[in-house]
Parts: sequence; C-alpha cells; structure tokens
Amino acid sequence: VFWNKLCIALECFDLLEDVRFLEAPWNIPSEHWSDLAEILEPIFASNSREHWLNILRENDVPCAPAETREWFSQHPQVIYNEMLQKIEDPELGLTTQVSPPLKFSVSKSPKPGPARYPGEDNFLFTTCIPKESTPLGKISRHPLDGIKVVDLTGYIAGAYGTTLLADLGADVLKIESFAGDGFRQNGAAFQGWNQGKRGMILNLKDPKGLDIFHQLVREADVVAENYRGGIAENLGVDYESLRKVNPKIIYSTVNGYGLTGPFSEYPAFDPLIQAQGGAMKDQGGSGDPVFLRIAASDYSSAILSAYGIVSALYYRSRHNEGQHVEISLVNAAFAYQAAEYFNYPNKPTKPRLSSVGQSVDYRLYKAEDGWFFLSCKEDIEWNKMCHAVGMSGLAIHNKESRAENQDVLNQKLESLFISDQVSVWIDIFRKSGVKCATNKSLRAIHDDPQAHSLGLITENDSYNLGRIKLQGLPFRFSRTPGKLDLPAPDHGEHTDQVLGELGFLEENIVTLRTARIVG
Repeated sequence: VFWNKLCIALECFDLLEDVRFLEAPWNIPSEHWSDLAEILEPIFASNSREHWLNILRENDVPCAPAETREWFSQHPQVIYNEMLQKIEDPELGLTTQVSPPLKFSVSKSPKPGPARYPGEDNFLFTTCIPKESTPLGKISRHPLDGIKVVDLTGYIAGAYGTTLLADLGADVLKIESFAGDGFRQNGAAFQGWNQGKRGMILNLKDPKGLDIFHQLVREADVVAENYRGGIAENLGVDYESLRKVNPKIIYSTVNGYGLTGPFSEYPAFDPLIQAQGGAMKDQGGSGDPVFLRIAASDYSSAILSAYGIVSALYYRSRHNEGQHVEISLVNAAFAYQAAEYFNYPNKPTKPRLSSVGQSVDYRLYKAEDGWFFLSCKEDIEWNKMCHAVGMSGLAIHNKESRAENQDVLNQKLESLFISDQVSVWIDIFRKSGVKCATNKSLRAIHDDPQAHSLGLITENDSYNLGRIKLQGLPFRFSRTPGKLDLPAPDHGEHTDQVLGELGFLEENIVTLRTARIVG
C-alpha cells in the first residue's frame, strides 16, 4: 500500500508497472536496488527536505527527517509522552533522565530517582526477606505455562514480543486476516519473528467473526495488537471493548508514536524512529546518517511489550485486575538510548564515531582475511594488548595520551593487524586476556560452537522452506525451562483445531469457511 502511495506522491506512475519493482517494497531483487536508488535520488535532490516531507505526509507515506537527539527531545509527541524528566541528583545537579517507557492503565511505574550509593539500601535485606518460607505449590512446566495469548500483531515490534511469550511457554494464537501478516513475504525472517505460535484466519469485520473472537478472548489471559491508531476501535477489538468481554484481560498495544497525541495517527516504522531519535546521525559519526539494519526500535518495543505483559500478569495475580499496557516505538527509542539522553550541567561532549569505532582502543580492525573488534579501553588492558602483539613501546600511552595521539596509534596498529589473519590475532589476544571478537556474518553464527552450546541455534520444519535454522531460547530457567516446539504457523494452519477447541462441529467449520468468516 505505501509503495503505491509513494509512486503516486512522486508522480512516478511508471514504477508501478516496472517489472524490476513488481515485488516492491519488501522483495525487490537485490540486483535492482541500485536501479531504484538512481531513479529516486535525483528526484529527492531536486527540492528541500521540508518540501518532500510535506508531500509524503499529505499522501500518507511514512517518512521522517534524520535528526539529532537534541532535536527529538523537543518533538511534540515526545513532550506529549513525557519521555524526559528533570531529577535533582546530589552530585550532578539537575539532570534530564528518560522516563519509564511502558504505560500501564492501572499499576503505574514509579518515578525515577537519582542513582543509589553503594550499600544505600542494605537495610532492605532485613525487611524484604520473609522469615518463613512460603509453600510453592505445584511447579509449572514453563514460566508462562497455562497462559493463553490472542495475538493480533504483525511485523517485528508486535510479533516478536508475543514470540517471547511463546518461548516462555504461553499458548499464543496468531490471528490474521485473509490478507495475512504483511511480513509473511519476508520468508525466513517471518519464521524467526513468529515461531512457537499457532495460526488462525479470522474475519474480524464480520459480526460472526467478531463473535468467535470474543469467545477466544473470554478464555484468554492476554490480547496483543499493534494496529495503526483507530483501527482496533473500528474493528471493535480495542481495550475498552474487550474488557467488557473479559474484565481481567491484559491488553497490550504496540504503536508508533502513542495512542494519543499530535503524531498518534501518523504511520511509523523502525527506520523513521531511528532517523528522528538520533541513532542514524550518531552511527554516521561526522559523515552522513547511517541506516541500522538491526531494527533497534522494533526489537526494543517487542521486548518491552513482553516485559510489560508479564508485569501486568504478575499484578493481576496479586490484585485480580486486568489492565492496558502500552509501548510505542518512540518510547522504546528513548529506553535503548537512555544513556545518550541522560543529561546534566557541563556533561562532556561525546566524541563522534568513525565508521570503525570510537577510539584506537575500542574499534574494528582489518586483518589479512577479515575484521575483528578490539576492546582495551582501560590502561591495564591496553598494556596487555601492546605486549601481546610485540609493540611494548606503545604501552606508555595512557588513556589521555591515546586520545591525543589517535592518528599515529591507529596507523601503527592498522599496519600491524593487516599483516596476519583474524584467527592469529584472536588467539594471541585470548591467551593474553585481551577482549576481542571476530566480526562474523549472521549466517556464520549458525555454525558458532558457543551459540550452539548455549542452545541459541535450533532447527525446525517450516511450512514453506523445509528444514530451517532458527534462534533458540534466549533465556534459561533451572526449574521451569522455556518451550520451543512449534515453527511459525502457515497462514491459517490451526484454524480448524482452534474452532474444534471452542466446540464447533466440522459442518459448522465448513459453513464458516464457505462464508469466508474463517480460513
């Protein structure tokens, strides 16, 4: 949809019929990426940024300026979301700190305070530890064993959050329209964002489909969605509607800017928040902004949504009350950049990054056959590194001296490291206790022995790609392990199974399929 809107906004109607871009936007063949760039770049270069932002917004095309964190701090939606707070610190004075990113309708997050001194709260140990042990009762098989999640999410920010719940043992049912999740066409990536779930096609626009949905909600613990603003209300699946169906429901919303506020109805995707939030400019250093291929805002939103849902489930177990939990990509961007947004009087200016790192002792280096990352920022670590590689003379440079002599030191180490293979340097550093890592491709991680030993790589049979390798469980529990037994579901793979669990007979299911209420 947005690709069509872009072509219309730019009056490039021929692009809609160009055979090179028929699979736009997600599946343009890589050999044609540069072709499209050669078409679009001169168009955008012909006028100002503000001109194009206005035109794109008028045509409902997702867009955003690449800006600094200082600029984003004054963004109307950021101010509306109250994502920055003034907090008096006894050492630093009046500080600016990031607010809690999650919004709970019932249980409120505590207001941040200054950092504690070491040992300041030791007295709590005498008051918070119960004198007598509490009976645990029956131990669950998994942390979220028995929890039912009705999942209306798509893309990364919504879908991966509920995948984390499935990893914890929840029964997650992914509900899609007949069109399906927009990221299904992303192949293997969709598998990773949706593993561990069952799948169902349900027409929520039909009253009978909505009635089936309500039956699911009555038996559920959690409903999760990441619709664009207003869609959940139009479908009748918003929190206020569903709490009437199940007052104890935990309802999770992941959105771009927030449910309300001046930008709440604008479309938002991870790169737009990266751009506005300062991540792209910061990554680009003194050069042009750089696009982060890892969707930091999406993944942060997903992780925070799962964290918020689990917190709300815990609150419900104590107070017998459901609630609405909200996270936006905007708020998540502040959460994962909390250190960068932390400010106080006379805060030192952060040095601009180069493309390889931030300093001679904390950067990527090129070897004969690839790259590795070296981390020896402390003087004792720098000393170890210099002696390990046979350049003891450089050990005299302390942190201040290294900063003053960056260019000379960079040149000497670059000339040294290019002379041998990555494996040689890694072996030398590890034997000397110097922190380092090989710069690997994502595919190489599948064969990494450490990743395998931690259970971070698993295999499963996909519905469309045969046997595939996927990420394993990201956490380990000693008594209640996580669960990973299902690959991502095919479109509507478990519809009949779910309807059967609700008590529908086979002939009823056939009737519903014929009427395209389910699929």
